[in-house]
Amino acid sequence: VKPDGSATGRYKCRAVCCGNFMAGGHSWSKKDKYCGGLDAVTLRVLVRRAGERQDDAGVVDVTQAFLTAPLLSHGRKIVVRVPSMFTRHQVCQERFWLVTQALYGLSISPRSWAVHRDVTLSGATFPMPYNTDEGEKQEDAQVELLEADPNVWIIRSATRTFAILAVYVDDLICLGSTSCVRAALTAISKLWKCSAPKVLSEAGEVDFNGFSLQWTEEGIRVHQDKYTEDLLSRYEEIQGEAEIPALKAFEEPEQESGLDYQANLKRAQTVAGELLWLSTHTRVDLAFPCSVIGSLVSKAPTQAIERSAQVIRYLRKFPRAGLLY
Repeated sequence: VKPDGSATGRYKCRAVCCGNFMAGGHSWSKKDKYCGGLDAVTLRVLVRRAGERQDDAGVVDVTQAFLTAPLLSHGRKIVVRVPSMFTRHQVCQERFWLVTQALYGLSISPRSWAVHRDVTLSGATFPMPYNTDEGEKQEDAQVELLEADPNVWIIRSATRTFAILAVYVDDLICLGSTSCVRAALTAISKLWKCSAPKVLSEAGEVDFNGFSLQWTEEGIRVHQDKYTEDLLSRYEEIQGEAEIPALKAFEEPEQESGLDYQANLKRAQTVAGELLWLSTHTRVDLAFPCSVIGSLVSKAPTQAIERSAQVIRYLRKFPRAGLLY
């Protein structure tokens, strides 16, 4: 439950299906459930291209995306019981719902949305601007899927390429000239109900799939400052700072055991995952220590925790490092 942000102070909630309780022993195939997303490396490549070309970027996300997509249930009828609080507070009178759209919570909903999204984009035509000696003109452009990546689309006409569009489930990012980015985001907002589009050069900073893109005089800075700040706040007991992220001494560890092993293993897995999210996105300076930590997690979780503490101290010293394109 969260406030809707309006002056009325109203609240809203979302009904989510408990798809893991589906009766009848039916299980969906991996193909029915799969919904890919833009890879972190691909996004960095696209941002680098934008930086070299001095292009702009913009983001938008589709509001309640799953509920706009027909459910791909392959003819199987799915009925859900209405939450009791809905009937108790007279939100509705019926006791059961027949699911026809990609209801949140169903394992096949992400795939249903992805198919609907891709079909819609592949048939779309965007009016895109371009400059001539006589001034700015407009030309209809098609949205074409890139053969090498199913999450990247090219917005182009027969004569020119206008922009690149990349998707991560219901979040979309467009890279190109400012006018083309603005035109593409406007066109997307006409396909679905979306959040207010944000153009990087106008907003100063935008977020997309765990990345923050910041507009600077030197280029586009890609960082995870908010995530780093939150991570450091969770490990306040680790005091001090460090100039280097990795401990120098290393010996082949022996297999740990004992009463504390499971607790240490869980803690090591948690912090290793948190640091890995940073190192694979924007903090490439953490790649080596994160690799060492990962190799120690199951065999010597105590050492993994100690080495993770060194990385935390390093992050306290350099919390705002990132990539500049």
